[in-house]
Amino acid sequence: MERVEEINRKDLKRWETETMTFAVTGNAKSGKSSFINAIRGIKHGDVGYAEASAGV
Repeated sequence: MERVEEINRKDLKRWETETMTFAVTGNAKSGKSSFINAIRGIKHGDVGYAEASAGV
């Protein structure tokens, strides 16, 4: 069991440095930018904040 726990810790640690690329799609004004900001832990006014569109 110790070996399994060691492997799990190693795999979990890897996710702290792993780069992920993904896409967010949806209709206009459906919350895509808000979702991105939320999963990144970024609040309005922070550097890197994804602005919501005003509609096109």
